[in-house]
Amino acid sequence: MGVDIFLTDRCQRVVVDGVMSNEAHVTSGVPQGSVLGPALFLFYINDLPDALRSTVRLFADDTILYNSADNNKLLQDDLARLELWESKWDMEFHPKKCQHISFSRKRHPAHNAYSLHNIEIPKAEHVKYLGVTLDQKLTWKNHAESIINKSNSALGFIRRNVIATSTQVKSTAYKQLVRPVLEYASGAWNSLIMTQEKNKLYRDALLVSYSTSVVQTTQQAPQSSYNTWS
Repeated sequence: MGVDIFLTDRCQRVVVDGVMSNEAHVTSGVPQGSVLGPALFLFYINDLPDALRSTVRLFADDTILYNSADNNKLLQDDLARLELWESKWDMEFHPKKCQHISFSRKRHPAHNAYSLHNIEIPKAEHVKYLGVTLDQKLTWKNHAESIINKSNSALGFIRRNVIATSTQVKSTAYKQLVRPVLEYASGAWNSLIMTQEKNKLYRDALLVSYSTSVVQTTQQAPQSSYNTWS
């Protein structure tokens, strides 16, 4: 009863430059920004994996299908089943927002093509999933470059904005802005980052946080605060 009231007889308006549009009835979806919205959406799509034969992973509105490259026909058949599922539940996947990638160590991997709604899904050399960049050969090179750039950018922000503050404030800024970037999903790609790049980041972090020489700060800085990679 309560959920019915929450989802039915809803209207929305648009305001542009102070001018309000007429009301339009909302016949599908859930209210944006609501507490119940994400849970109801997950309930709604929870049966999607049951309609497919390939392995499916769902996270919020991100969906991935994967299978062995030898089963490319099965994967295409699952895309056809996906069309039936979305038609049944009045949803729609946008082929142009989809990508497909093949993971292989072979010099000449198979080049399979897939389509959704008779539109070919673009092939990608690397894709980003849940904040981690995956490339075709799983070298983690693209992901490593991304986190190095983000970390250096965050260190630059700290250097420009909080360098005149106390050591404690700068250390906290490092732990909040830089360290999470370095540690996110690090169990997968940690050993792939070159030691030279690691040491440079540590050195920069120590210089920014303690504003003195590396020799002096190495003795003062707690190892647990900065030694985030092994």
